[in-house]
Amino acid sequence: MADIVLSAEAPTEVTIAALQQIVTKTWSLKSNDVSKLSRWIRCLFSLALTSAPELAEHLLSQVVTIATSAKSAPNAYPAEELEYLATTTFNCAVDLYCTSQDEACRRWAERALEIAELCNDEGALRTLLMEKYGGLTWEEG
Repeated sequence: MADIVLSAEAPTEVTIAALQQIVTKTWSLKSNDVSKLSRWIRCLFSLALTSAPELAEHLLSQVVTIATSAKSAPNAYPAEELEYLATTTFNCAVDLYCTSQDEACRRWAERALEIAELCNDEGALRTLLMEKYGGLTWEEG
């Protein structure tokens, strides 16, 4: 179903609404196909970044919940999806930093670090992002 929605030439708002319903319904059914769910979340997140950033931010909370609960399951949240979300989220934080939106930057960077911590890479991505985050300077005000 999500593949059909993504291939349709619908306005972005319609695509986002349809994908959001699919993700929400799939999660509420406690689907065991975390891999498929993670791909839909990535697509929805990518669309929402520019059109509905508050939805994108909410999706990150869902990802943390899903990835944490599926961590010990046979089909854990795919590492490449977590890496994509962590790095993209951190890049958004840097964009916010560049436009002096310090509070939003901190929020997005902290969410990126939280997702990076869930990656199964012995903390490598989180350490890298922490180094980058630590290099940012903040105006006192």
